[in-house]
Amino acid sequence: MPAPSPSSTKPSSQPTGAEARRVWEAGEAARGQRPESALRLFGKALRRDRWALASGIFLLLVALASLVAPWISPYGPNEANPVLRLGGIGTPGHLLGLDQQGRDMLTRLLWGGRVALPMAFIPVAAATVVSLLLGMVAGYYRRGIGELVMRLLDILYAFPAVLLAIAIAGILGPGMTNVMISIFIVLLPYMTRVVYTSTLTVAEEDFVAAARSSGAGDASILLREILPNVTAPMIVYATLSLGLQVVFAAGLSFLGLGVQPPTADWGVMTSDGRSVLALAPHVSMVPGVLLLLVALSFNLLGDGLRDALDPKLRV
Repeated sequence: MPAPSPSSTKPSSQPTGAEARRVWEAGEAARGQRPESALRLFGKALRRDRWALASGIFLLLVALASLVAPWISPYGPNEANPVLRLGGIGTPGHLLGLDQQGRDMLTRLLWGGRVALPMAFIPVAAATVVSLLLGMVAGYYRRGIGELVMRLLDILYAFPAVLLAIAIAGILGPGMTNVMISIFIVLLPYMTRVVYTSTLTVAEEDFVAAARSSGAGDASILLREILPNVTAPMIVYATLSLGLQVVFAAGLSFLGLGVQPPTADWGVMTSDGRSVLALAPHVSMVPGVLLLLVALSFNLLGDGLRDALDPKLRV
């Protein structure tokens, strides 16, 4: 069949000179732009959430202040001045006042972060790693080992978290290590269920079926296909859990099941102030307000991470 002659084509189908130039300029502009990486998109989305950004900065400052407490603290954590005991906020030389033994509140807050933050962070990090392993295996191998893992964890899941933590801490005895063990055990079934549910969804996706049909082994599918897709919800859940676990660990210390006096800890400080609540409410109020701000900041940061890591919410 002969090709159509130039005279047989419609003149209206040909772009004008101005239209052709606009198309050329658009192509040149697009050619000069590089697609943004996922990390850059995440950073831009997180910076747009001012509450999450402010919360992250506040938590970073609290962690850094606690880390360098031995060098910036004006006094020792157990150094007492009985003459100024129960001095209120704004006492000369003691910005946040003194407790019932004459110890500087600001100093004990700084040193208390060296206990309170690790007691929450270490068990949450450990539970996250173990939950990723158990949840992915249980979700990928639904029958047999998957059913066994989830039914065993359901035994722990059946108990209220607070009562289970108190029971474990009571059996193990008071101490920082025992508090972390109790928090780890309490978190494990909740975190594993998050990973398990995400794995069930991801395992049905087409890219997993394509990897399986191309001959990829189970280990390769779990590490290369499923793990990257279940990590984001776990990061969000772990961040949200950190605020709760800070309060949780302080609560166990408040009940006498955690860190013991005279160690500086936010829960211990709040408990110590009960006996002088009417005379000097700042002894309990100052660490209580700090606990509230830290827990709130972790929640706001977790919400911001959820929005930044989810492409649908990010758009």
